Amino acid sequence: MNISFVILHYTVIELTKKCVQHIKDNCDTDSYHIIIVDNASPDNSYAELIAEYSEDSYVTIIHNEENLGFARGNNVGFRYAVNELKSEFIVLINNDAFLTEKNIYNKLKEEYELSGFALAGPKILDISGEGNSNPFDIHIMTIPFCKFMIRRKKIDVIFTSINAKGLLDFIRKVLGKLRILRFPERPRIGNVDEKNIKEKKLYRCSLHGSCMFFSPAYTARYDGMDERTFMFGEENILHLQLLRDGLLSCYMPNISIKHVGNGSTNIVIKKSRDRLLFDYKNSITGLNVCKEILENYYRKNGHELYEDIINNSSEKDSI
Repeated sequence: MNISFVILHYTVIELTKKCVQHIKDNCDTDSYHIIIVDNASPDNSYAELIAEYSEDSYVTIIHNEENLGFARGNNVGFRYAVNELKSEFIVLINNDAFLTEKNIYNKLKEEYELSGFALAGPKILDISGEGNSNPFDIHIMTIPFCKFMIRRKKIDVIFTSINAKGLLDFIRKVLGKLRILRFPERPRIGNVDEKNIKEKKLYRCSLHGSCMFFSPAYTARYDGMDERTFMFGEENILHLQLLRDGLLSCYMPNISIKHVGNGSTNIVIKKSRDRLLFDYKNSITGLNVCKEILENYYRKNGHELYEDIINNSSEKDSI
């Protein structure tokens, strides 16, 4: 296949069907395939997907027996695309994200021939066509920053559990105004010009997880994404792994999608407190993985990862 699209499905079938239709309407090659991975939906949507697409030669449906979370769930479809379909490019796209680009394969091919990127991401607009979630981050994670954020999220969990998040927010606001509470500084990638940054192609940045493009350079090196998380933190983990291994990420604003945002999560976790606790606890897991990657690099090299990145920055950091 020239390109395969992996859609992780959980309960919200109308979004998944809309995602599939946008791919069919806009993909610029006939050599494409759509892999829907049902992540153990507790409703009847898996059976509905089978009824809808079982006779569709462009669609394969895979059912997970348990909810594997974001990385592990997507990896099921990722590995099918690599091992069974021999896909050149793989697109992991949320079921609430809709492809609007009509020249996606040719643009990916052109950029890969130019830069050899391992991972790329599009301009991610909201459903009205405004905003943009990419680039996800132009800074590099550090060990002190990870430790600070882990402590902060643990405090969030405690205060949220006793229904005192409002008090915590007030305390932090006061401490911030008094310049007592400060986030550790993180270095930026290369000589990035932040003016109109979302309109310019950018290399070596972190990319939003709602839609990611994986190239042959990635599949030759990795068998999917790091599976130590359930949800949250995958973008930072991917970014650190690519920087560590000397591989390139690329923000491609010449490709656009529209993203609803939290389509499945909002259905499953309705109480605001439960949603906050879910976010905080899973964020701590992701931050711990990032800290481990950085600490392993430090033990091996005697300095933090960002020092090598800054010292080896090039014109490819910003275009």
